[in-house]
Amino acid sequence: MKVRLTRWSLASLVLVLVFLGVPVGIHFHLKHKVAAYYALLREKGERLDFWRDHASPPSGTSNAASAFLNLAWRFDPPVFYWVPRGDLSNGRAVPVWRYAEWIGQRTESDWEAACSELASNEVTLAQLRQILLSSELNFPLRTNTYLVELTHLSRVKRVFEGFCLDTERAWCRQQMHLAHTNLLALWQLVESLREERLIVSQQVRLNLLALLQGLTWDGIQHPETTYDELSAWQAQWEKVEVLRPALQAFSAGMAFNPLLYAQLRERRQGFICCDFSEYLHFSRPVIALDTGIYWPLFSSYTMELAELKLAEGARDALQKMQNGQSWQEASPPWLALGEKQAGAKQRCILPSHQYGLFLHKAYQKILTTVVQVEAQRRLTVAALALARYQRKYGAYPRSLAELTPAFLPAVPLDPVDRQPLRYRLEADGRFTLYSIGADGRDDGGRSGERSLEHAPDWVWPQPATEKEFHEAELVVK
Repeated sequence: MKVRLTRWSLASLVLVLVFLGVPVGIHFHLKHKVAAYYALLREKGERLDFWRDHASPPSGTSNAASAFLNLAWRFDPPVFYWVPRGDLSNGRAVPVWRYAEWIGQRTESDWEAACSELASNEVTLAQLRQILLSSELNFPLRTNTYLVELTHLSRVKRVFEGFCLDTERAWCRQQMHLAHTNLLALWQLVESLREERLIVSQQVRLNLLALLQGLTWDGIQHPETTYDELSAWQAQWEKVEVLRPALQAFSAGMAFNPLLYAQLRERRQGFICCDFSEYLHFSRPVIALDTGIYWPLFSSYTMELAELKLAEGARDALQKMQNGQSWQEASPPWLALGEKQAGAKQRCILPSHQYGLFLHKAYQKILTTVVQVEAQRRLTVAALALARYQRKYGAYPRSLAELTPAFLPAVPLDPVDRQPLRYRLEADGRFTLYSIGADGRDDGGRSGERSLEHAPDWVWPQPATEKEFHEAELVVK
């Protein structure tokens, strides 16, 4: 039987072939681009298969972690304005232990009720304190699929809040030894997340370090804090690592990328949206999934490539800083892109402009937070050395150089430009100590609205005078 092909049937056949061939061609082209980029990374010596080797801690180290988590599930500290420092609108600050009731009134909290409720958790709090001071915690991470179980992070954060409140309560009651012991336990809790090679774990750790810095500020202001306690706190802050754990997390993220996207494609599940800020709330799903056929065949590859390049840029920037470069020298070029520029750039990379813009903003925020917390760590070390100097000599030094070598081995450098932290002794006997901030401009120690990317300066706050306290309003950040 002969089949006669008319002009229209031939045209239809060509259209069908084009309709099927073009998508197939695009699919293999995108797949090849991702594979080629992974091959290039392997040629550079990148290990993209080590994730499973580091997913769980060494055997025999999770007993203390299991005991901690079992207690943490029963620990239910009261909700209070637990950011351990009251920031005022005039750039000054007040210690929570001194103005707790005033802070509670302005944050719809009840200090007395919170302390009373905390008392019902005394036994559990003591058991948690004992575990933290006597053991090293390593939480197991189960990664059988692309979904990593992170329930321990919510418990760590909750226990941290309880210890913050208990420390402020101890300072109110002049229980200095208990407050000092709590601070040591908090350092151990923060350090339990240090080796976790997940970006979200390091985000939580950075958040806790920022709160611990505020709690340290509160302790410095207490008149009963001893010189030896200040020395012990300074030694703890000098040992804290910020850059290396974040660097490891970005490297692990790159290694986890192929496993994550391969399993998502296998299940035909793709990202619609994801907000890293939700990791700190643990109340809503952070990933929405698209089960259509378009995602696994096409956009998954462009998303994977974009995320891989952003993670590599962030990792390389931190590696340069670890090797001694400043933030100004090391920051990746895409970090300086504004929203419109980032949107235009991502539109060329991704079919989904919204997801591409989200990726850019998320990595921008994470990377800038790492630099800010490292700057705050160095400011805290310098401030503790200044407090020790003042306790010994009755006044602050004229320059940070006077602190070496008795109080500091060397003058701390600003990670933004690798110059000494800015310090100025004021006429009233107080001092101004600051980093120039992520924008790289020295604003003379001016604080204010602190958007991470466009902050004025990162300033070590000074305690407010009575007049400043009554004239200012509390700023809840």
